[in-house]
Amino acid sequence: MQTLANELHESRLNVSKMLNALNKNNTIALMRGEINIPSLEKLR
Repeated sequence: MQTLANELHESRLNVSKMLNALNKNNTIALMRGEINIPSLEKLR
């Protein structure tokens, strides 16, 4: 997650919060070392 945060120029905490919120809404699926996006339309 730190690598993603560095790429986005954000803190790891902010990235983690956003990913967890998207995961809770079933927009993405978080797996160890992976972020699965089943439907790009949901992200828009």
